[in-house]
Amino acid sequence: MLSDTTTGPAKESWWRLIRNLLILLAVIGALAFAAFPLAGLLGLLATAQGRVGAFLVGSICGELAALYVLARLLRPHGMALRDLGLGRPTTAPAVLLGLLVALAYSAVTALNPAVRAHLFHLSILKAIALLAALVAGVVEETIFRGYVMTALQRMGHGRAVQLLVSGIAFALAHVYGFTSLLAYLTTQA
Repeated sequence: MLSDTTTGPAKESWWRLIRNLLILLAVIGALAFAAFPLAGLLGLLATAQGRVGAFLVGSICGELAALYVLARLLRPHGMALRDLGLGRPTTAPAVLLGLLVALAYSAVTALNPAVRAHLFHLSILKAIALLAALVAGVVEETIFRGYVMTALQRMGHGRAVQLLVSGIAFALAHVYGFTSLLAYLTTQA
């Protein structure tokens, strides 16, 4: 995967892994923030909800575009998203654990008085946020767990390195994205 030639087995390297992660993150970020000018033309940036909604819609588009780009990066090397785990069957305990973690996170979030006050009010923004969470969950697991861990495995690194590097990359991507969003939203208030 991701070698510069299509002959022979694909050779992995740290350079290719980092380069491709940066490409994928740039796609997500570019589309996430590209939604703002369009939202501005539509007059949606006047409120915090409009700005958050624009960012979420842009993020959904960016995540889906990054998944497409990842598939394109894998294809010349005889790989597909399925090789990273996407579309493979899972086990009932894994699904149950995922649901339990989601419920626990939701319960903790609902303890926040600001969230609890609006918990059962339906809105377009909540629907967009739910869709964004679902898309991000699938895409980011595919990138940070599937792609990163598979690339590291193909380089000969064990599970500990795979988990550590994928976790660090995931955290760094989210710290950068979160601080960028906060910086933008606070300058627009």
